[in-house]
Amino acid sequence: MAKQAEHPELAAELVKELASLKTATEMSNNAGSISAVKGGVEYDDPYIQEMSEVLENSKAMQTYYDQTLPPELAQVHLDTTQALFGLSMTPKEAMAEVEAKAQEILEE
Repeated sequence: MAKQAEHPELAAELVKELASLKTATEMSNNAGSISAVKGGVEYDDPYIQEMSEVLENSKAMQTYYDQTLPPELAQVHLDTTQALFGLSMTPKEAMAEVEAKAQEILEE
């Protein structure tokens, strides 16, 4: 919340509400996703519950690799990954495409 917020008490109330177990549980179950609120959220979906527990007990977590890349490079990464799974490209060919796009972006 910004120090210069027009209504800091309302902003604080909103943050508290969004971080409450009740709201986190409802939002997660409606979206079918894992909550950012750590501990205590009860999921309707047993798979989501299990994934939440795995994440809570993990020593480290890696976000999706494509989310850390520039958009143009991320698309090449996604396309070549799909081609690898579809067996229409070799790992060497995929890496060459990703590397070429990375070099192109670095030169810009």
